[in-house]
Amino acid sequence: MYVHVGNHRSGSVFLEKKVFRNLKDVNYIDVRDEYPQYYKYFLKLGESEMTEEDFEAFKKFLKEKASKEKNLISYEGFSGVNFRSLRKNTRTQIFKDLKRVVEDFDTKIIVVLREQSSFIESHYKRYIYRGGFDT
Repeated sequence: MYVHVGNHRSGSVFLEKKVFRNLKDVNYIDVRDEYPQYYKYFLKLGESEMTEEDFEAFKKFLKEKASKEKNLISYEGFSGVNFRSLRKNTRTQIFKDLKRVVEDFDTKIIVVLREQSSFIESHYKRYIYRGGFDT
């Protein structure tokens, strides 16, 4: 299982819409668009309200959808929430939960990094757009 940890402002949506779903030998499990009823599990990762039943349902879903030797999931939230976090736990907890969900797979992590000055500028513009005012 390939897990794309979509860093915010680093092209995750482009990769999901234009690249991942067009890979020939990879089964891209597009939870957001194709299986929205399971998207709630992605949103709950790292939160204290993720129950044992949630973990089991998420794991079962991935096992059922993992149809090829190479499977891929992607979500920006795996890298945490930007700016003011509403989550009760940290990025560390998100990764612990994610590890638990994919523990039955041979998992590889994909991280894309954006050139740093462009990344900072993009984050700051997004921060201001969302009502931020600190400089």
